[in-house]
Amino acid sequence: MPRRGVPAAGSKKGRFAATLVAAFTLLLATIAVAPSAYADPYIGPGGEPKVEGVSGPWKKMDRPRGEESRGYLPGCPKAYVCLYVLSNQTSARNYWYIFRLYEERSYKVYDFNYNSSLQWIINNQIGGVDAMTFDGGVIGDLIACYDAPAIASETSWAFKSANWYPVWWVATDGDCNA
Repeated sequence: MPRRGVPAAGSKKGRFAATLVAAFTLLLATIAVAPSAYADPYIGPGGEPKVEGVSGPWKKMDRPRGEESRGYLPGCPKAYVCLYVLSNQTSARNYWYIFRLYEERSYKVYDFNYNSSLQWIINNQIGGVDAMTFDGGVIGDLIACYDAPAIASETSWAFKSANWYPVWWVATDGDCNA
């Protein structure tokens, strides 16, 4: 006779409980051996890329290595500056963080200092406002300037190479000719 509150092994409740425990055990075993993109060698500087005052990246995405197409990364909407930061890379995939900056101001960036030709920026701001990157030195020297387009399109695909090493600030309120 089963104890009070404990279902008998042959009862419906007992079979359901046993099935539930078996399914949960199988799930835990699967999770423990499932491959993870972040288990592959990490090539970033020590953390996920971040922009102060922006709640996370607009998009985290992965793409096959070696693929080159117009739709490989999303374009930048009108009135934005978009930053494309390669975070991780495996033998088969690239892992990207994409930030869309709208306000015309300076943004402090963290963990963007990966030195590669696979980093991108698009300045699709209206009104001729340039975007600039600065280092973290005492003076905050200008690293690069990205001119505003003559006419901002609804979605720009005008990717410009950006070496994020050692960028500390991105200003979206600049004038490259000042």
